[in-house]
Amino acid sequence: MVSCKWLLKLTRTCANWNVAQRQIKLKQTMVPHQTFIAYQNSLSSVIEKGLTNISNPEICGRLKKLTEYNIDSGKQLRGLLTISACDALLKPELKEELLPQVFALAWAIEMFHFYFLITDDIEDGATTRRGKICWHLLPDVGSHAINDAGMLRAFISEILMQYFGGQPVYPKIVDMFNKAYFKTHMGQFMDTMSCRNRDYNNFTMERYITTTTHKTSFYSCEFPILLALALSNKGNKEAYKLVESICRDVGFLFQMQNDYLDYYEDESVGGKSGTDIQEGKCTWFVLTALEHCNLSQRQEFLDNYGKWEKESVGRIRRLYNKLELSKKYEQEKQKLYQTLIQRIYNLPEDVIPPGDFLAKLVNMIYNIRNINYDVKV
Repeated sequence: MVSCKWLLKLTRTCANWNVAQRQIKLKQTMVPHQTFIAYQNSLSSVIEKGLTNISNPEICGRLKKLTEYNIDSGKQLRGLLTISACDALLKPELKEELLPQVFALAWAIEMFHFYFLITDDIEDGATTRRGKICWHLLPDVGSHAINDAGMLRAFISEILMQYFGGQPVYPKIVDMFNKAYFKTHMGQFMDTMSCRNRDYNNFTMERYITTTTHKTSFYSCEFPILLALALSNKGNKEAYKLVESICRDVGFLFQMQNDYLDYYEDESVGGKSGTDIQEGKCTWFVLTALEHCNLSQRQEFLDNYGKWEKESVGRIRRLYNKLELSKKYEQEKQKLYQTLIQRIYNLPEDVIPPGDFLAKLVNMIYNIRNINYDVKV
């Protein structure tokens, strides 16, 4: 059983941080400070090694700009999770030796994330991302963003080949990346089709969970841990099953947070422009609103949801406020968090991945709203 005292200490410590402390510390609770700094400084070397076989200076320049513009900003949750998982699973004598490969995997996942953000922002009509102008809106990008996304995906493969090519773990890592691409694209498809069909009778919690599992849970939570299991050679059926189970619920919590940020947070805080209401997306807030609204409120929802006019957006916002969705969200978030922590506490002490690592993951996602994009460490 995971140490109860350790879990209580961790959760109380996170709860007692003020906002300024959380902005810095939540990026570092997953990894030691020295490792965090080394990771930040490693991006340029990872990019340079990935460019080894690319001789065209124009393409090299484009890839450098593409990666440096957004990859080293943002919360970097997936990269930090990769590093933390490797630290928890690798044998002590291998940690220093494999650190360059661990950093390469972490940045590859961050690039993987940005690959999807490029096309997602185009589809959503977003204007800002990570506190910056969206890539496709830059003067020298525009419609070239689609090709840039394709180049970025190929560049990730090049980085993996440079760092892992010829090693026994290489085919497994490539397979995992391919699986992550496929699952995430399927999640994007389900998310997009929900908006286009506008059949709100099909807006069910079952569909939301399925979409979230594909679009968010796998590559944001499960994928980094699976890579660490592969690199440490500790993957087995029991470990895979546990990771899938925990990460499914953590991913649900993560998506709830994203839905909240899209609606409630100011762009300067959330780092992106929210358009879920205008696009008519199937979110936790929509499902909860439809569950609790009366007939007249439901009609008001049907008349205004999925429209870009400010008046319609305002009516949906007022409806959400009348239904006290923010309060319901906080209650559901706390309930899910406590359930996850209790599940981890009940795990055997020798579980793989370790319980303390899983608890760090849950606390990091639970406090995600307090990570600020402007913090420089």
